[in-house]
Amino acid sequence: MLAAVGLTACNDDVLTTRTPVLFAADRDALPPARDGVWVGDGCSADVSLDLPAWDCDEAFIVRRGRAAHPDEAVENDPGLMEAMRVGVAPDFQVAQTGPSDPGADGFYSYHGVDGVRLDESGRMIALRRWRLKCGPPPPEGSKTEGGKPRYQTLEPYPGVVVEEGGCAAKGRAGLIAAASASRADPKGNHHGAGGFRWVREERPGDWVEAQPVESNTGSKG
Repeated sequence: MLAAVGLTACNDDVLTTRTPVLFAADRDALPPARDGVWVGDGCSADVSLDLPAWDCDEAFIVRRGRAAHPDEAVENDPGLMEAMRVGVAPDFQVAQTGPSDPGADGFYSYHGVDGVRLDESGRMIALRRWRLKCGPPPPEGSKTEGGKPRYQTLEPYPGVVVEEGGCAAKGRAGLIAAASASRADPKGNHHGAGGFRWVREERPGDWVEAQPVESNTGSKG
């Protein structure tokens, strides 16, 4: 399917589409996230303690391959586990978040996902994510034709159509090409990728409002 071009969001330089490019079948073909407690790069809590005792805003519980607690993690899906994703390489994926997601404003947006690691059972236990843009930022001090500060790239990645206010992917192939270029670009967003990793199994004291459920296995079903 081709993404709809000519309908980008007014967001300066972010890659968006009006129609989806990735679907549930893409995501479901990938290894599931391992159930248990996950943390972000900025979390340095003592993981031997129950989760409510942690001084960490980047910890969340995964059940059945999806963020399940706290509510903020369910709503924001920090690890993009609920997002539509497609595999590009064993350690590299592209993810799509859609209009039903908070702050999406009716557009689909895209993220690179790399640093993917699996455990011995084939479950995902680590990843990094970054927002996909149209290209590297313009030189400092760049101006638009109207004399305003320019934020849109002057060097669009392959696979995108640049328009006023943003850019759109030229279908699935264009999206993957843009994500691959973003990953390799030393001036791009990839250097600021945020990481998440599994640290241990869930315990009853981690989520006192609910009873633990059986963790997922290495199967993809």
